[in-house]
Amino acid sequence: KCFGSGSCDYEATAWATLALLRTGHNVEEFIPYVIAMAESNERYLPKAFIYILTNYEDYKTQLLADQKLGNYWLAKNSAYNQEYDSALALISLGTSSSSEQISEAKKDLLHSQGANGCWNNKIRDTAIVLWALEGRAGGSSSGGGVTYCSQSGYFCIPSSDCPLSEDVSG
Repeated sequence: KCFGSGSCDYEATAWATLALLRTGHNVEEFIPYVIAMAESNERYLPKAFIYILTNYEDYKTQLLADQKLGNYWLAKNSAYNQEYDSALALISLGTSSSSEQISEAKKDLLHSQGANGCWNNKIRDTAIVLWALEGRAGGSSSGGGVTYCSQSGYFCIPSSDCPLSEDVSG
């Protein structure tokens, strides 16, 4: 089974299956398609989706091995870009992998942030990077709903993830 308008769409199926999983639905009938079509859809970093959906250690190992220069991910013929792919990989890995690999990837993402606070001047890229850097999908860490920017001192990532103060312009 798959999702798509008129025909199967790999990216739509991967994201929809992830959304269904995160909302407590049974997604077993979609996973075979995501796995079977991974090789012909490398541009979407399928190992990240498969690892999230299955927790199969082989996909985690392969994803970690695909990290470039120990800093970032970039899918073969990427549908998007280094920042998007790195963020997707970080979301899939969460805190399950070596903290140094995660830390270096986060640093790389922080260094690629534009002066205007965005990544690649795109809402899509900025949203997924913020999701990856925050390490959770919406709400506040205390579980009490949305954290508004004003409540966080108009800062969207934990201060512990920031570079040293002398590296910050302001």
